[in-house]
Amino acid sequence: MESVFTAKEYCCGCTACENICPKKAISMNTDETGFWYPQIDSQKCVDCGLCKKVCQFGKKEIEDASNDINCYALKHKDISVIKHSRSAGAFTALTDFVIANGGVVYGAVLDADMIVRHQRAENIEQRNRFRESKYVQSNLDGTFKAVLNDLKDGKTVLFSGTGCQCDGLRAFLSAKKIDTTNLLLVDIVCHGVPSPKMFAEYIKWNEKKHKSSLTGFKFRDKDKYTWGEGIEKLTFLNGEIAYQDYFTGYIFSNFVRSSCYECKYTTPYRNSDITLADFWGSEKSCPEFTDYKNGCSLVLLHSPKGKNIFNQIKDSIVTKEISVNDCLQPRLKTPREKGNEVFLWKEYCKNGFLFIMERYATNSLTLKNRINKKVKSVISKIIRSIK
Repeated sequence: MESVFTAKEYCCGCTACENICPKKAISMNTDETGFWYPQIDSQKCVDCGLCKKVCQFGKKEIEDASNDINCYALKHKDISVIKHSRSAGAFTALTDFVIANGGVVYGAVLDADMIVRHQRAENIEQRNRFRESKYVQSNLDGTFKAVLNDLKDGKTVLFSGTGCQCDGLRAFLSAKKIDTTNLLLVDIVCHGVPSPKMFAEYIKWNEKKHKSSLTGFKFRDKDKYTWGEGIEKLTFLNGEIAYQDYFTGYIFSNFVRSSCYECKYTTPYRNSDITLADFWGSEKSCPEFTDYKNGCSLVLLHSPKGKNIFNQIKDSIVTKEISVNDCLQPRLKTPREKGNEVFLWKEYCKNGFLFIMERYATNSLTLKNRINKKVKSVISKIIRSIK
């Protein structure tokens, strides 16, 4: 088996190359970091070149990126929707409309085995599992071909994912010459994708510590904590509940995919139809939309298709149009910067997860981060009380 790429930083793991291969010569395999990378079976490969042609991540610029962009702060009118969303319900409003009109939705779920994977939803109950943030790279096994089949059947499809996943799907369908009139690509402002293997290790570490299996995990709890604090809620079979921030804090900061440091989708100008994000900094451009407890959504509209559906969901949302400059946040300007990740991956591969947690994740740096979050929480409460 040989790799499709010589450098891992130029592969985002979107699976476009695997799905386009006419000889099924490419498989997605995990390496020591737990991320998926394409491997070629040289016995099956006929050197057609489709895998490299369909790959978008290695290209310098985003193909067909739109410069005609409209930006909005958004809140759902239903407070219960906001409470069950990690920001303010933009995804729910969009997918409610698609499903109500007979369409299907693809998004990431955290399944019963605590694995993040993309699944298909054709009703609200199934769709509800896609809500809330999942800070792990999702397993896309079979997803691109399922979308292709739905489009062939004439269904309206909303696919939500990271910028690279959406672009990979777009390129795959284009190479297959599939009519994408009924496809709505909704990408998210991504801060990098942490390793599925590290998340699995984290789950095992917590289950051992609490002597019970994990039955529920929220990456950002909004019941006890606020939108911006990023505190995880872990629920165990024995009834214990834990609140912490090791995965969404320390591990997220140091164990993301190497391609995330080379990401070209860290721009407001994309080739998706709609981009969604937490609206960090909303208090500056639209303070009336800022809710420090429940959050505010940011919506970027890129295509006529995206703008059309946005106009059709306005009965369920409250919006304010803003300028591009008013909504820029770090991952809409540049990729994340490299830190200690190379050293820490070596430490992990050599000494294991327990060593990482005991020596690094629970040290004073993490304590400092928690103190900073607590200070921000107190400041938020003071501001709310003044208002």
